[in-house]
Amino acid sequence: MNFDKPQATKAVAPTQHAKPKSTVAPVKKVETKKKLPTHVVVKHSALKHSAPTSKKTVPAIKKTVALQKPTISPYVRSSISLMPEKKKQMVCAPGEHCFWVCDGRVLADLRELGAALAEIEDEIFTHHVTDERHDFANWVEEILCDGDCAKKLRETDNRHDARKVVLQALDLYE
Repeated sequence: MNFDKPQATKAVAPTQHAKPKSTVAPVKKVETKKKLPTHVVVKHSALKHSAPTSKKTVPAIKKTVALQKPTISPYVRSSISLMPEKKKQMVCAPGEHCFWVCDGRVLADLRELGAALAEIEDEIFTHHVTDERHDFANWVEEILCDGDCAKKLRETDNRHDARKVVLQALDLYE
C-alpha cells in the first residue's frame, strides 16, 4: 500500500454495513393513545331520567351512559311484604239469607260458620257437603260475597279442613 496518495474510497451508507439480510420486516413503533370506555354505568338516581333501561348520550363528553333499574334491597323487600294488607269488611247476612243448618242452628256470618264447624257432627257436615252439593261454599260465595273462601271450601271433604279454610279467611277481615 501506498501511503503517499490518498485513495478514493467508496462511501458506504451506515445501513449498508455488513449485516445479514433478514426476511422479517422491521417493526414500526407507533404511539398509541389510551382509549376511554364508550359505556359508563351510572346509578339511576344519579341522573334525572325516568326510563328504566335506556342509553343517553352526554353531549359535553360524547359518551354513552347506560341507566340501570334501581334495585330493592332484600331488607326493604321483606319489610314491604310485612306491611298489613287492607282488611275486608265482614258481611252479615240478613234474616232471610242466613244459613239454616239441619240441626236447627242459624248462621249469619263467617265467624258463626267457623264456630259451628268446630261443634257440629260429621253427619251434619256430610248432609250439607257432598260431591254434588256444597251448601256452605254456595252460601259463602252468594250471600257473604267471598269467592276465594268459597273456592277453597269446595276443595275440602271434612269439617276440620273446612274450619281451617274459614279461620284463614277470617284473618283477612276486620
